[in-house]
Amino acid sequence: MLGETIGSAKIVTTFDDLPALLKEGASWIALTIGGNREQFNLAAQLKTERFSIMTVRHPSSFVKADVRVGEGAVLCTTSFSVQGGIVNTGAIVDHEVCVGAYAHFGPGSCRAGRVTVGERTFAAVGNIPDGVMAYGVPAKARRHV
Repeated sequence: MLGETIGSAKIVTTFDDLPALLKEGASWIALTIGGNREQFNLAAQLKTERFSIMTVRHPSSFVKADVRVGEGAVLCTTSFSVQGGIVNTGAIVDHEVCVGAYAHFGPGSCRAGRVTVGERTFAAVGNIPDGVMAYGVPAKARRHV
């Protein structure tokens, strides 16, 4: 929402402003919204309006030398503190995760995108089928995306 602050970034424009920005000479846009369906649809719309979608990469993000980073990718990094918790080998705790005291992230587990891992929670890895949103305790496929 206009005026909302997410992390340290404030939203200062909306998609309604894009035609005027294009007329003013803007040609590149960073599409950093989190919903994959929204991101896909907006990227297609922006390309038809002659915008180029830029790739955004934080300097401390890790990308292997033989990996091709595609147009519009957003490569983030994060830092957080957790009292008495464990982040095991290969675990990823990414943007906007609220971590409770003594939370344990199992090997290879991943959490991101405005989620909370509560106090004394064990966040394990598990299989989730393609094209679904899974959540809950325990996580279950709830709807197709």
